[in-house]
Amino acid sequence: MLIKRKKGQIAFLMIFVVAISLSGSALLMMASFSEDLNFRSEEISQLSYQAKFNYLYVQAQSKLILSQTAKKCPSCSNEQLKQKFIEISNEKESLFRYESSGNFYGKTRNGNFTIQNNELKMENLFVESAAGENKIKKTFNLILKIPQ
Repeated sequence: MLIKRKKGQIAFLMIFVVAISLSGSALLMMASFSEDLNFRSEEISQLSYQAKFNYLYVQAQSKLILSQTAKKCPSCSNEQLKQKFIEISNEKESLFRYESSGNFYGKTRNGNFTIQNNELKMENLFVESAAGENKIKKTFNLILKIPQ
């Protein structure tokens, strides 16, 4: 009977030792944990905000250029509208060049878009924002109705 009791005491002692060592390692991990989560969260949040702003900027610029194109050339053919859109876009780019506008101005400069059925269509546009090693790239298609 004495032998069974010692086996139980050894198992109980082992549980106690394991619990103490796990508690100690948990305390060590908590003490050595870097607390820059708020910094990372703020940086990523700012990056997301910047990507959304860049996207909205490209949309607003394209709407503005398209409305100016329609006003300057109300009875033009699709090809004439396209040329006028390229011309106005080049003027805007030289005046207000925004570096984070992605490939919008490049596509307009090269004529990589279509105007047909009273719609402007640009495919595979992208905007980027970066901070440190983090980077967000948003790819989208743009379809806008030509204002009458």
